[in-house]
Amino acid sequence: MKLDSIFRVFSRRSPDERAVGKPLTKEFRSRFALLCQDAIKGDDATTFLGAIHRNLQMLHGRQRLYAQSLKILSDLDDLSEFVNRCSDNHFFDFVEFIFGSEHLWRFGSDANHNRFVEDVNRLFEVDDLPYALTGFVRQEGVGSFHGSPTKTIETTAYPRVILRDSQVEHAEIIEPTLTLLTGADFKSANDEFLAALTDYRKGDYGDCLTKCASSFESVMKIICDRKKWPFKQTDTASDLLKIVRPNTNLDSFFDQPLMIIATLRNRISTAHGAGTQVKAPPSHLARYAINATGAAILLLVDETSYAGNG
Repeated sequence: MKLDSIFRVFSRRSPDERAVGKPLTKEFRSRFALLCQDAIKGDDATTFLGAIHRNLQMLHGRQRLYAQSLKILSDLDDLSEFVNRCSDNHFFDFVEFIFGSEHLWRFGSDANHNRFVEDVNRLFEVDDLPYALTGFVRQEGVGSFHGSPTKTIETTAYPRVILRDSQVEHAEIIEPTLTLLTGADFKSANDEFLAALTDYRKGDYGDCLTKCASSFESVMKIICDRKKWPFKQTDTASDLLKIVRPNTNLDSFFDQPLMIIATLRNRISTAHGAGTQVKAPPSHLARYAINATGAAILLLVDETSYAGNG
C-alpha cells in the first residue's frame, strides 16, 4: 500500500465523515475475525497479515502496536492483541487495510471479494450497527498481451467504512456515477470525478469543488459531442447548460440547481477565479458538491438519452 493511502483510513478522516455513533460489539469483532479466517487462508495468509501489521505500525508510528504486553510478541500476535483491544476508529482502519491491500487478489476472485464485502455488511445488520462497507469500484480498460489488445479491469476505489445514513448517497449516486463514467468517451470526466473523490478523502476540499465542476463540464461537452450539438471547448458550464438543457425535457427552473456546481467552484473553491482571499470550504460542503455533481451527471445523461440524435 502506498504511503499516502495509509493515512487516508477511517480514523484520519474528518470528524463529521467518520462520526462514530454506536460502539462495536465484541461479537462483531469476533465474527469479523472468523470471516477473515475463511477468506484469507493458505500459504500467503501470514505474509498478507504481516503487511497489514506493517501498515498499522506506520499509521501509529510505533514498532509494537500492543505496548502493554510484558513479553515479546510475534508480529501476528501483536496484531491480534491490538485488534482485540483497540478503539472502534482503529478497528475500522484495520478493516479498510484488509480490503485495500494490494495482495487481496491472492485470495479468490473479484466475486469472492464482493461477497466478502456483503458478508461484512450483513454482520453490521446482525448487531444493529449504524455502519456500512462500500463496495469495490472497478473500471474496464484496454491493455496489451503479447502485442494483442486485451480487456483489463482496474480497481479505482476500495471499500470504506461509512455511516449507514450516507450509504444511500453512495449506493444511489456515487457508485452509479462511477459506473456510468467508465465508458471510454467519458474517461476525462471519470478521471476528474475520481480526483474529486480523492481530494475529498485527503481533506483537500477546495480542490474537490474545482474538480467536481470540471467533471460536470466535461460530461456536458461529451453529451454535446455525442449529439452533434455545436459547442466550443472553451465554453463555460453556463454556456454548455444553455445548449444541453433545452434539448431535454427539463424545464428552465432546473438551470439554477444544476449551475450550483459551477457556482461553488467560482465562489468558494481553489480555482483561479475564486478571488484573492484564501478560502477553506468545510467538508460537508465538499460532500454536498460531490453528491450534487453525481446527481447532475446522472440526470443530464439520462435526459439526453431520450433526446433525438440531433
